[in-house]
Amino acid sequence: MVGILWRKRRLRLAEAAACRRGLKSVVSPDQQTIEAALVHLDIAKQTAANATMGLAELDRREAVTARALDLLEAGKARAYDKALGALSEKTRERWKELIKPKPEFGLLMFSNEENRYTANARGLLQFLQDEVMPSYEARRKELQNRPAIREQAFGEALDIAKLDGLARYETHLDRKLERMLTMLIRLRELRPAPTEG
Repeated sequence: MVGILWRKRRLRLAEAAACRRGLKSVVSPDQQTIEAALVHLDIAKQTAANATMGLAELDRREAVTARALDLLEAGKARAYDKALGALSEKTRERWKELIKPKPEFGLLMFSNEENRYTANARGLLQFLQDEVMPSYEARRKELQNRPAIREQAFGEALDIAKLDGLARYETHLDRKLERMLTMLIRLRELRPAPTEG
């Protein structure tokens, strides 16, 4: 029994020594360990701030697009030009890319894809209704559900391959514990019963 206790003590000393050596190798002057340990705090803070700013920007862009839609639906003179001028730069660039003529047969490019939209008020109205407004809805959903997305990111950050080694180690420890408990139960059974005195 003394031999078993001595071996366990030596094993604990060896584990502690290995742990200290490992700590020495990971604690670096550039503070990578500290940054890694606290990364979830920074992500939570950034996520909340980004969501608030993102929703405000999304509301602004959605209002601008709604104004352009109103101009197009009113159908007044120069509605196309006014609506195009009211849109954000990013939306205008996307629109120009979509209405750009695509070559049918070229030396460098072959395209049988037709332009989906025409460069007029009806085409711009269709683009805003079919693509831009739904993209705002999807972005709003994303911004409002940042905690779920953050949780998913934390889950995906786990390296599953490392879990296999831990699971094997856990199984090994479970078996050792079962053997130890079995041995203790047998020793208890071998002990003589106390006599009443």
